[in-house]
Amino acid sequence: MIDTVRTKLKRFFSAGAKPTGAQFAELIDHCMIGEDDGIRIDEHGNAELTDNLTVRGDLRVDGTVWLANRSNNTAPNAASHSNGSAHSLPVGAIILWFGEDLPDGYALCDGLQGRPTMLYEYSVMNNVLIDKQNITMENPAKTTALTDVKYIIKIR
Repeated sequence: MIDTVRTKLKRFFSAGAKPTGAQFAELIDHCMIGEDDGIRIDEHGNAELTDNLTVRGDLRVDGTVWLANRSNNTAPNAASHSNGSAHSLPVGAIILWFGEDLPDGYALCDGLQGRPTMLYEYSVMNNVLIDKQNITMENPAKTTALTDVKYIIKIR
């Protein structure tokens, strides 16, 4: 599309020529992004990508990331997020978890039943280095319960 727009711009404005109304409308049509481009804007102004998305480089999100269930593609809520039904991570994905109860479909990375052993790994959170094997913190003045963070793996 970029080459097409660039070519059209060169053709329309070559040697100081001014585009006709029809040419300008055609140019605008090429510049508009719509559903046929894989992007839909809903009534609330939210963009929905209907095709695959590839990010080359960093992805920074300022807000909450909700992983929708592939089967129903409904908007997740706090209840579905907490019971694990909104998770669409692949089986085998390892994530950090803070909390008493593990979500449904996840297990502790404890080395049992073929799972990796990650009970004694170093973690860095809030710029604090935690040595889980020795339960020491680089900055003991920070008295958060960071040692309760667990590595868990998606098993189903």
